[in-house]
Amino acid sequence: MLEFLCSTGCRVGEVEKINIEDLNWENCSAIVNGKGSKQREVYFTTECKVWLKKCLASREDSCKALLLPIRLQQNEWLYLRLGGQ
Repeated sequence: MLEFLCSTGCRVGEVEKINIEDLNWENCSAIVNGKGSKQREVYFTTECKVWLKKCLASREDSCKALLLPIRLQQNEWLYLRLGGQ
């Protein structure tokens, strides 16, 4: 996820809202919802594309979100890029 954050310039809050279907693999781009509910297209590197595909291939869930939330304690969440890790 760090590669995605660095290459796109997205905020963490924007990345939390991205679904896998928001990714355009051909253009190495994604649609994000930014401040004020404004949608914009951001671009990621080819290296980031490789890492994203590896991460998604290792997941064993059917969740449509790019990041998987895991509840730690009441009102505390941790977002992980890989299922179960």
